[in-house]
Amino acid sequence: ASTKHLPVWSPDGSRVAFSRRAGGISSLRVRAANGTGQDEEITLESKNPKIPQDWSRDGRFLIYEEQDPKTNNDLWALPMNNGKPAGKPMPLVGTPFNDSQGQLSPDGRWLAYSSTESGTFQVYVQPFAPSSDKPVAGKWQISTAGGSMPRWRGDGKELFYFGLDRKLMSVDIRANGQAFEHGVPQVRFEARASIAPNNGTDFAYAVSSDGKRFLLPIPAGATAEAPPLTVVVNWLAGVKK
Repeated sequence: ASTKHLPVWSPDGSRVAFSRRAGGISSLRVRAANGTGQDEEITLESKNPKIPQDWSRDGRFLIYEEQDPKTNNDLWALPMNNGKPAGKPMPLVGTPFNDSQGQLSPDGRWLAYSSTESGTFQVYVQPFAPSSDKPVAGKWQISTAGGSMPRWRGDGKELFYFGLDRKLMSVDIRANGQAFEHGVPQVRFEARASIAPNNGTDFAYAVSSDGKRFLLPIPAGATAEAPPLTVVVNWLAGVKK
């Protein structure tokens, strides 16, 4: 039996990339979103689990995580063309710590991800230039008290992440060309369920392009939030008018 999970949409919505694992062997595969056709293998099978994380808006790169027993979780970029591999995988982040949850900014210039290099999960951003021979020009720690699961707003001007205390945080982003600046994290709301990362690979929420709606899991048996109670005093006076 095989396990197929952790899907990622192609930018045009026509394909889905996912992780396949069978008999201790893992690979990344792509299939038409309407369910027709066969699975297409896009990475060579190996014992290292591989998890798709993001697909660039121009369709040129699939960001994925590979779990290596020597270096823990690493982030890679697989060049793509029309939904098929167009080159060899290129390393993005490969520290001895858990580097995961890679998310490209809408303009494709910046990579947000989480890492345990500080001793706990934190959110970082670095330039995205997988085909460049030059070293990374900079790296910025976005979270201040722990965080994971970064998500970009559709215009790239805000970055969301979950703190380790179930609070969803937002950070203003000011990026222009090769210059990158970020604001101070602000609390947007607190989740009713635990969103703390386990192994740092999965995303436990989604956000709309405008950054105003969030999709989160609710524990089994939980009830919806009660509607607000409005109390009207001296209502008879209003009737007489």
